[in-house]
Amino acid sequence: MVQAIQDDSTISLPVTEIVNIASRLSDEEFAVNHQDVRELILGEETLDEEELMELIDAPTSNALVIENKENEWVPNLDLQDVKKGINLAKELELHFIQTDHSTVRSAKFKRELRNCLAPYREVLVELEKKATIENQSEDEPSEEDILPIQRRRIRRLISDSKNDC
Repeated sequence: MVQAIQDDSTISLPVTEIVNIASRLSDEEFAVNHQDVRELILGEETLDEEELMELIDAPTSNALVIENKENEWVPNLDLQDVKKGINLAKELELHFIQTDHSTVRSAKFKRELRNCLAPYREVLVELEKKATIENQSEDEPSEEDILPIQRRRIRRLISDSKNDC
């Protein structure tokens, strides 16, 4: 079991810093004194190793995680595989909506399934954009494909008679 801090001398400086910072915020919610902070730090609540592991393994809130979109891109997914997976999810959603008599439960399932699929929908959009860009570059003629424009000469026959035209 993780031991609680019992020595008051080791926490006096951090307690003073916390109280000073809270007083600078000028907010009633942060109005704390030294005794309140000591009680929080020296409280009898301790976490055992299992509880600490649960905290470590718990998913991090999206608001706290800053992700770079470029690092998030995973190119190992194929456009057809993502489409197939989303279509399977639509079939699954439709199955439960049609067979479950509880509209609340089926609506919750639908909502949560769509939330789970959101990252794959984003990947699908990116893959479709990539495919469109590749198709456009294939459709655009290259310099080798462009033939020089040749001028045609129009020949006009001049004749003496009006019927020869």
